[in-house]
Amino acid sequence: MKVSLQQLQKLPWLEAGLAFLTLLFLFPSPYFVFPNLDSSWQAVLEEAFFKQWQFGKDIIFTGGPLSFLYSPTSNGYFPFLQVFAEALVLFLAVFFLFSTIRSQPNWVHATLFIVLFCAAAAGKDGIYLSSLAAVSFRLIRGDLKLYGVVALYGFVAVLSLMKFSFALMGFGCTTLLSLFFLWQGNYKTAGTLFGVYLLTLLLLWMAVGQSPANLPAYWSHSFSVATGHQWSMQRHESFGIFLPLLLIFLLAGIPILAWTILRRKEPVNWGILGISALTLFLTWKAGVVRPDHHMTFFLQGSALLPAMLLPFIGPRKWAFSWVSVCFIAFFLSCFWMIPLNREQTFVRAYENFEKGVQTILNPGSLKTGFSDRIPSIKSRHQLPAVKARVGGESIDVLLHHQGILFLNDLNYLPRPTLQNYIAYNPHLARLNHNHMLANPPRYLLSRDDFWDGPYALAEDNLYYRAFLQHYLPVLTEKEYLLLERSPEANPFTGEVSLLQAVIPSGQEVDVAKSSGHRLWVKVRYKLTLLQRAQALLYKPETLILRLTTDRGEDLEVRLVGPNLTNGFLLSPLLQTNADISNFLTAKKPLTYVDNFTILSIPGHTLFPTRHFEIEVLQLQQGD
Repeated sequence: MKVSLQQLQKLPWLEAGLAFLTLLFLFPSPYFVFPNLDSSWQAVLEEAFFKQWQFGKDIIFTGGPLSFLYSPTSNGYFPFLQVFAEALVLFLAVFFLFSTIRSQPNWVHATLFIVLFCAAAAGKDGIYLSSLAAVSFRLIRGDLKLYGVVALYGFVAVLSLMKFSFALMGFGCTTLLSLFFLWQGNYKTAGTLFGVYLLTLLLLWMAVGQSPANLPAYWSHSFSVATGHQWSMQRHESFGIFLPLLLIFLLAGIPILAWTILRRKEPVNWGILGISALTLFLTWKAGVVRPDHHMTFFLQGSALLPAMLLPFIGPRKWAFSWVSVCFIAFFLSCFWMIPLNREQTFVRAYENFEKGVQTILNPGSLKTGFSDRIPSIKSRHQLPAVKARVGGESIDVLLHHQGILFLNDLNYLPRPTLQNYIAYNPHLARLNHNHMLANPPRYLLSRDDFWDGPYALAEDNLYYRAFLQHYLPVLTEKEYLLLERSPEANPFTGEVSLLQAVIPSGQEVDVAKSSGHRLWVKVRYKLTLLQRAQALLYKPETLILRLTTDRGEDLEVRLVGPNLTNGFLLSPLLQTNADISNFLTAKKPLTYVDNFTILSIPGHTLFPTRHFEIEVLQLQQGD
């Protein structure tokens, strides 16, 4: 088949070139496994892919089977292929974005490049979410052949198995597109789009070694983690930032709504409005929950979306003015509100560019350089005494330091939610607890590291309670405490209710009379309809636990609201490995709580909880 010069000229060379140039400044590179929070969960997800652990059953997370393409922490599994696979997915995402503005002036292309360039210091969520909107706008035109639809949905399916927020975006856009074509009476196209998406997703799910029976559980459990994520991970933005963020949201959204209403008789405009609203909402949630560098995700979405709509709106002066104002708002807010971008964007972009060019010109250097450093990193984190004691027996970590297990080649047996802070509600906590009862690891490894201010005893509360009943310390090496499941452990034999009360938020509860006892506190916490709406549209209230110990020390930690129903160990305080060891062996005195206070931080929520219904229980143990 001959290809004419005219056909070659019609190919999107400019868009492909811009996408490749952008890719160089965002070029991914693998980084090594370390025993810290982020590196550990990323390493677990990579391990899960290559060992074909079942997502939705063995593994519950917001990352899917292809999440190693999102965060390429590597244990040494084909880092060369991982990097180029992620680079290909990122290239396609950027290419689709540029393709939506193919017929627009060059200044639009240049500005779009700069918006994407700013992801160098932040992350790529804004790019991936916006690229799914770009694919949807391509599909809404309805002029693709079946093979074109399949190709686009291959990309959507890959993103859907990389991260759950991308899956929500892909599923949401497909649903909106199908409803749009149903409204037009085009039942065939509506059915084709939805069918191709589900079939492509299922085939890819099976191709990477996942059982079809686990796909529904993956969706439901990941949704549970995603909705709970904001409780544990949220931070409050700096003073004066929320209003500019809201104004940017309105600046991007109101013109789309007004344009749709003015042309309400054209069904296509309502389809565009739905996809635009979903894009703004998901990028808003991705950015506002943790308003640090994550805010870039929303700022990118709010700047990219108007540009992507130019082909639908047409070459109107007001449209170009609107896009220009949105771009200016992005530039000002991106570098004013996010110091990380201001300080590191150009540094990281240059580093990425340098690595990208070197990798492309000499791909073998990436593999060699990475593989050669793995032995030295492992040698710095060796735990010979732990390895000798554990041998080939199963082991998990108490908190979130799985990286140390991979660095020592131990037989890692994960609990469903992987890390302690992810058991965000009673449903997730019970899954971990059932695992501890039915398939417990022989050993647990603990390291002192209380991350981001939450109360560790209240996070994976039921798992923690079971651990305290069935494990004993056996050795300490470096900063790690090794615990072994033992029949000699002293489990709790019952509960005695000491206090039931309804207390106002912020009221102190005196438990000094019970000092020296194991105290478990349950809180009947139920969100009102208004609180649920706030949690959905913005983020939930922040709950604080304030403690005063029998030594006169004060402590303030955060609580995850939905997790309070099952309760948590209030006293004694177990903040370090030494505390845990003393509790389990009863060899040294512990620190007990004299009084505590639960409160909703005032000023950070429109609908704070006014009262808490609490019950204080004494945990009894045998002799």
